[in-house]
Amino acid sequence: MRRLKIILDYAAYVAVRTVLCVIQAISLETCQAWSRRLASLLWHVVRIRRSVVEENLQIAFPHFTAEQREAVALGMWEHLLLMICEIAHAPRTIHRANWRSHLAMPEMAKMVRRFLDERPVVIISGHLGNFEMGGYLLGLHGFPTHTIARKLDNAYLDRWVNDFRAATGQYMLPKHGSGEQITQLL
Repeated sequence: MRRLKIILDYAAYVAVRTVLCVIQAISLETCQAWSRRLASLLWHVVRIRRSVVEENLQIAFPHFTAEQREAVALGMWEHLLLMICEIAHAPRTIHRANWRSHLAMPEMAKMVRRFLDERPVVIISGHLGNFEMGGYLLGLHGFPTHTIARKLDNAYLDRWVNDFRAATGQYMLPKHGSGEQITQLL
């Protein structure tokens, strides 16, 4: 059983890397158009997590019509897919000299002042915008970060994603069991 999991995990890793190679070969404009189409497919046909999304949107927006909640759900899928495309393009596109052409970092000057202070800084961020690019951008500018996240179930994908994150200085801490390390960092 363990051997089968290893084979399936590696096959999934190869499939993801192959898809990302295709994504890197096309423009972000094309990625956006395909993200819109795939969002519709995921929502209307594949129906991944549809009942959970519908239930959450009903709770969050009880005054919305069914059509309005569907528009939000489609927008969520499109955003998620486009975010993956942006992440795939980032290492080849975004550099210290051109980051402003690709990213907007609100309150960047205020953040930099805090990062240059001698005291530790804790940033709490929701999954807004392309949250992966925040740590990437900070590392790109010489501010190493430590991010707490759940490990992916697929060890090959987990290592690859964490290598991307660490490429500019973002280090991952496991969601469970890293309390002592966090204390030392602070």
